[in-house]
Amino acid sequence: MINANTGATVRVWGRKNIAVIFKEGCHISVMVFYIFQDKSFAGVPMKSYNKYKGCEKMKNKKKEPMKKSFGYAFEGIFTCISKERNMKIHCVMAILVVAAGTLLHISVTEWCICLILFGLVMALEMVNTAVEAVVDLVTEERKPLAKIAKDTAAGAVLIAAIMAAIAGCMIFVPKGILFISNLG
Repeated sequence: MINANTGATVRVWGRKNIAVIFKEGCHISVMVFYIFQDKSFAGVPMKSYNKYKGCEKMKNKKKEPMKKSFGYAFEGIFTCISKERNMKIHCVMAILVVAAGTLLHISVTEWCICLILFGLVMALEMVNTAVEAVVDLVTEERKPLAKIAKDTAAGAVLIAAIMAAIAGCMIFVPKGILFISNLG
């Protein structure tokens, strides 16, 4: 609950404790109030700290130009393509689908479906790569939660790839059969 007058966040634990969190700019103060049986209370300051180092500097810092942001994004795409085997496989499949779509003259709607599915599968592969990198950065040990994070991200890519393959078959198999029958 947030008090509109003070800007403080109030958290209640059980019947006897209330924590009040005051935020002013980058500064945060936490005070815990103990409520006694006679309904009187006592406040005890618990913590007082800045949100993060260099907070005041961050307030005045200008954002980087958009050109730099796009540069970082493209660097991430090229890094993923160059270092991740599965991303290379997705790129090869996308090239094959574009070649087949051009050869079989698929409709604009079918092109849109293919492009959306390319984007979905490749974006999920990049998120999977990022999750794996962060987990590896945080821990070198084998931990159950790290395994869950990595496996779940990989599962998301697999589901998207399977659905893309099914949609691709629905688009390309009938057109491929028609194309082959017209050759003979």
